[in-house]
Amino acid sequence: VLFAIAGVNLNGASSGHTFYVMPSDDPTDHGPVLIPAGGIDVPVSYAFVHAPGGPFDPHTRFFGDGPMIVVPTNVTLYVVNFSILLSNDAFLDSAVGVDCQYMSSVWLDDTRILYARGVGVRGNDCQVHLRRTTVSFGSTEGVDIKGGSLHAVNSFITENSYTAKYGGGGLRLRSGVTGAPTVDLVYSTLANNANEPLKSLGDTINCEGPA
Repeated sequence: VLFAIAGVNLNGASSGHTFYVMPSDDPTDHGPVLIPAGGIDVPVSYAFVHAPGGPFDPHTRFFGDGPMIVVPTNVTLYVVNFSILLSNDAFLDSAVGVDCQYMSSVWLDDTRILYARGVGVRGNDCQVHLRRTTVSFGSTEGVDIKGGSLHAVNSFITENSYTAKYGGGGLRLRSGVTGAPTVDLVYSTLANNANEPLKSLGDTINCEGPA
């Protein structure tokens, strides 16, 4: 994937590309992905789409220490039918599944973000969309939204735990540069998440300030 992105941007920033990524018997074939940034006045967009090689390939896998996918400023990224899996040997706060940054948006469709050692999906003044997507089995927060917004439809934020000094729970909301975050949850499930004990923080939704 990294080589494909580099190829389309070889002669300067290029946008509007869809990358069809084949699965592999080796889950480590596709590692972390850093998307090239768009300019302040030149937004760019990309899509990663799972291309099944056979009936037993339900997802293409990204596997590594994290952050697995970084969506930089002024980029729109669509991820369709992927498994984003975190290994178990990375520093906690850096082992993020999807890190979406200022003025960007990410659409995660039919995708699974599993076993993150840090946050499953982190949005910093970013628009995060989950559609039929699961964020589960993380060691800290499932989804951390700082400013921006979260729109979840038919999705699951479940079974995310806590780690001392790093936090935990299902959904964390904080104000960012763009102000307080907004959240829409439609036909979605937040359940069996845990936060740090004895701190009176919400296990399911933890609002730190106006949201």
